[in-house]
Amino acid sequence: MSFRFEINPREAASTILISRTARELRNALGLRKASDGLTQAEVAEKLETDKATLTKCLSGFRNMTLKTLSDIVWAIGAEIEIKVKVPQVKAGAEIVDFAAFSGMKANTFISSDASEGLTPQQGSAVVQTAVLKHAG
Repeated sequence: MSFRFEINPREAASTILISRTARELRNALGLRKASDGLTQAEVAEKLETDKATLTKCLSGFRNMTLKTLSDIVWAIGAEIEIKVKVPQVKAGAEIVDFAAFSGMKANTFISSDASEGLTPQQGSAVVQTAVLKHAG
Protein backbone atom coordinates (compact mmCIF):
# COMPACT_ATOMS: atom_id res chain seq x y z
CA MET A 1 0.00 0.00 0.00
CA SER A 2 1.30 3.44 -0.83
CA PHE A 3 0.11 6.90 0.00
CA ARG A 4 0.25 9.92 -2.19
CA PHE A 5 -0.21 13.39 -0.79
CA GLU A 6 -0.91 16.47 -2.84
CA ILE A 7 0.88 19.37 -1.23
CA ASN A 8 -0.36 22.83 -2.04
CA PRO A 9 2.69 24.99 -3.02
CA ARG A 10 1.43 27.82 -0.82
CA GLU A 11 1.15 25.52 2.21
CA ALA A 12 4.56 24.00 1.43
CA ALA A 13 6.18 27.46 1.36
CA SER A 14 4.52 28.34 4.67
CA THR A 15 5.63 25.09 6.29
CA ILE A 16 9.21 25.58 5.12
CA LEU A 17 9.33 29.15 6.47
CA ILE A 18 7.85 28.15 9.83
CA SER A 19 10.22 25.21 10.27
CA ARG A 20 13.29 27.25 9.26
CA THR A 21 12.32 30.05 11.61
CA ALA A 22 11.75 27.67 14.52
CA ARG A 23 15.10 25.95 13.82
CA GLU A 24 16.91 29.31 13.75
CA LEU A 25 15.32 30.31 17.07
CA ARG A 26 16.29 26.98 18.67
CA ASN A 27 19.84 27.34 17.36
CA ALA A 28 20.13 30.89 18.71
CA LEU A 29 18.83 29.81 22.11
CA GLY A 30 21.20 26.85 22.08
CA LEU A 31 24.16 29.16 21.41
CA ARG A 32 23.08 31.47 24.25
CA LYS A 33 22.64 28.52 26.56
CA ALA A 34 26.10 27.20 25.72
CA SER A 35 27.79 30.57 26.12
CA ASP A 36 25.77 32.27 28.87
CA GLY A 37 23.64 29.52 30.39
CA LEU A 38 20.40 31.17 29.21
CA THR A 39 17.48 28.77 29.60
CA GLN A 40 14.14 28.55 27.86
CA ALA A 41 12.45 29.24 31.21
CA GLU A 42 14.45 32.48 31.57
CA VAL A 43 13.46 33.58 28.06
CA ALA A 44 9.79 32.85 28.82
CA GLU A 45 10.05 34.82 32.07
CA LYS A 46 11.63 37.78 30.26
CA LEU A 47 8.75 37.68 27.77
CA GLU A 48 6.21 37.41 30.60
CA THR A 49 4.75 34.23 29.14
CA ASP A 50 4.75 30.59 30.10
CA LYS A 51 7.33 28.09 28.98
CA ALA A 52 4.71 26.00 27.12
CA THR A 53 3.83 28.91 24.84
CA LEU A 54 7.49 29.56 24.11
CA THR A 55 8.03 25.84 23.44
CA LYS A 56 5.26 25.92 20.82
CA CYS A 57 6.96 28.87 19.11
CA LEU A 58 10.37 27.19 19.19
CA SER A 59 8.96 23.96 17.79
CA GLY A 60 7.00 25.59 14.95
CA PHE A 61 3.62 24.57 16.34
CA ARG A 62 2.45 28.12 16.90
CA ASN A 63 1.83 30.68 14.20
CA MET A 64 3.78 33.74 15.32
CA THR A 65 3.39 37.35 14.35
CA LEU A 66 6.48 39.34 13.42
CA LYS A 67 6.09 41.06 16.80
CA THR A 68 6.27 37.73 18.64
CA LEU A 69 9.27 36.69 16.56
CA SER A 70 10.96 40.00 17.31
CA ASP A 71 10.22 39.66 21.03
CA ILE A 72 11.71 36.16 21.21
CA VAL A 73 14.84 37.24 19.35
CA TRP A 74 15.17 40.23 21.70
CA ALA A 75 14.75 38.03 24.78
CA ILE A 76 17.45 35.68 23.52
CA GLY A 77 19.72 38.68 22.98
CA ALA A 78 20.10 38.13 19.27
CA GLU A 79 19.36 40.00 16.07
CA ILE A 80 17.09 38.97 13.25
CA GLU A 81 17.75 39.33 9.55
CA ILE A 82 15.04 38.75 6.98
CA LYS A 83 16.00 38.24 3.37
CA VAL A 84 13.47 37.70 0.61
CA LYS A 85 14.93 36.14 -2.53
CA VAL A 86 13.36 36.70 -5.92
CA PRO A 87 14.91 33.96 -8.04
CA GLN A 88 13.96 35.10 -11.53
CA VAL A 89 12.97 38.61 -12.48
CA LYS A 90 12.43 39.58 -16.10
CA ALA A 91 14.70 42.28 -17.49
CA GLY A 92 13.10 45.67 -17.16
CA ALA A 93 10.89 44.67 -14.23
CA GLU A 94 10.45 47.18 -11.48
CA ILE A 95 8.86 46.50 -8.10
CA VAL A 96 7.66 49.51 -6.17
CA ASP A 97 6.85 49.49 -2.47
CA PHE A 98 3.63 51.46 -2.35
CA ALA A 99 3.89 51.83 1.42
CA ALA A 100 6.33 54.59 0.62
CA PHE A 101 3.44 56.68 -0.64
CA SER A 102 1.64 56.41 2.67
CA GLY A 103 4.25 58.39 4.55
CA MET A 104 7.25 56.08 4.69
CA LYS A 105 10.50 57.57 3.46
CA ALA A 106 12.21 54.54 1.91
CA ASN A 107 11.16 52.87 -1.30
CA THR A 108 12.54 49.50 -2.32
CA PHE A 109 12.61 48.53 -5.94
CA ILE A 110 14.36 46.21 -8.33
CA SER A 111 16.42 47.88 -10.97
CA SER A 112 17.06 45.92 -14.14
CA ASP A 113 20.05 48.15 -14.95
CA ALA A 114 21.82 47.11 -11.75
CA SER A 115 21.30 43.43 -12.50
CA GLU A 116 23.27 43.41 -15.74
CA GLY A 117 26.42 41.33 -15.65
CA LEU A 118 25.38 39.14 -12.73
CA THR A 119 25.85 35.40 -12.96
CA PRO A 120 22.82 33.12 -12.43
CA GLN A 121 24.24 32.17 -9.02
CA GLN A 122 24.17 35.83 -7.97
CA GLY A 123 20.55 36.19 -8.97
CA SER A 124 18.90 38.14 -11.68
CA ALA A 125 17.93 41.22 -9.72
CA VAL A 126 19.50 43.67 -7.34
CA VAL A 127 17.39 45.27 -4.64
CA GLN A 128 18.09 48.93 -4.12
CA THR A 129 16.68 51.47 -1.71
CA ALA A 130 15.96 55.07 -2.57
CA VAL A 131 14.76 57.86 -0.33
CA LEU A 132 11.54 59.52 -1.38
CA LYS A 133 10.28 62.82 -0.10
CA HIS A 134 6.63 62.52 0.82
CA ALA A 135 4.63 65.65 0.35
CA GLY A 136 2.24 66.16 3.06
